[in-house]
Amino acid sequence: QGRRPGCGPDCMPSACRTGFVLAALVVLVGPAQGAFLARRRSSVVAVHCPHSSRRSAPCSAAPALATVPVLAKRSARHVFLDALPTVAYSALVATTVVGAAFLAPVLSAHAALALVGGSIGGPAVARALQVLGPSGCRLATSMGGVPADAALTALAHEAASAVGVPPPKGVYSIPAREPNAFAAGVRGNTAVAVTQGLLDTLSERELKAVLAHEMGHLKHKDVGRNMHVAIVVAGLGGLTHAGLELMRAARAQNVAARRRAGAQRSAGRAGAANGDDAHESSSEPIMGLGAAMCVAGLSTQAVAHALRLGASRAAELEADRAAAEAFGADSVINALTKVSQRAAVHDDLRSSALGASMAHVMISNRPSAADVAFASRSRRAQDKADSTLQRGLGRRWLGRAAQMLSTHPSLEVRVAALRAIN
Repeated sequence: QGRRPGCGPDCMPSACRTGFVLAALVVLVGPAQGAFLARRRSSVVAVHCPHSSRRSAPCSAAPALATVPVLAKRSARHVFLDALPTVAYSALVATTVVGAAFLAPVLSAHAALALVGGSIGGPAVARALQVLGPSGCRLATSMGGVPADAALTALAHEAASAVGVPPPKGVYSIPAREPNAFAAGVRGNTAVAVTQGLLDTLSERELKAVLAHEMGHLKHKDVGRNMHVAIVVAGLGGLTHAGLELMRAARAQNVAARRRAGAQRSAGRAGAANGDDAHESSSEPIMGLGAAMCVAGLSTQAVAHALRLGASRAAELEADRAAAEAFGADSVINALTKVSQRAAVHDDLRSSALGASMAHVMISNRPSAADVAFASRSRRAQDKADSTLQRGLGRRWLGRAAQMLSTHPSLEVRVAALRAIN
């Protein structure tokens, strides 16, 4: 309807490709512009002299110039975290459009859009109902949490006030020996839960630092960001499902054609073999498109998962910083060190199915042997390791690759970032 004269079936693929190019421009230009502005802001802050009231006054203080890499890194991290949901949903729309564009020459335009849109939209909607449904209090209760006593609730409210966020709707204590804590919930239905093992391991100030870390996640809206990225990852997995369905349909057509050809040959009809070969050759493009969609779905899902892991690591560093600004970097370092040492022995919270699915939002997620070894070092040895890490030495490619697959930075990285605050 409403086609211009001479517009054939190839018009729909052209429009789809145009839409994909526009979506790609939104995905690429938006974060790039934000990063450029962030770099400009960090450079302005770095050249401003903190000892002078004049903004244009020259600064001779070395600490101000030393903060340039830290400010630039923090600005880039903020841009990455803020732009991630927009980039993820833009990529989801672009994937839908380009998938329909590839299928339109083989199927009709409406059928291609329905197949790709349904395959991507169905899993995305299902995951959205799953992650957005339960509130933080219900999630903490399902993990065995009980309402905290007045003392723990008061500490949580003090930590929320120190970070600058409203107190959570619920504070819970989980009867587990593993020292851990997490924050959950969105849109005011937030909750913070700590384990009994954490209460037995940390001092009061260290416990307030851990609670401030969780309040930092609520302040930066990390829980909602993780939910949005999880929805996109589930939707991108639907592209692989659409490719498998195409390959299955083409294979079924080939089997049906062979059966018809066999029936015709048994009846003595001529030309049955030629018709069978022609039908198989006509289904080959569908098989190829299905295989291409499977590869594209797996690739985009892998990239989205890698971005999700990167966002999780960056969010942990920002939450550590919020806790350090509230109760001091040493309190956070001591808490993380004790948690890593004891979490390597007790994992009764993360060993459950629900705990394993929520491990990425906890303050500690499966400390590695390197984390435990670093936690057992003396302060002087840790300082030496921090200086080596800041110079970029001792980080072999294998360790970097392992970090890329982790939801949390290593204890060495977290301690080095916290000591840089001081």
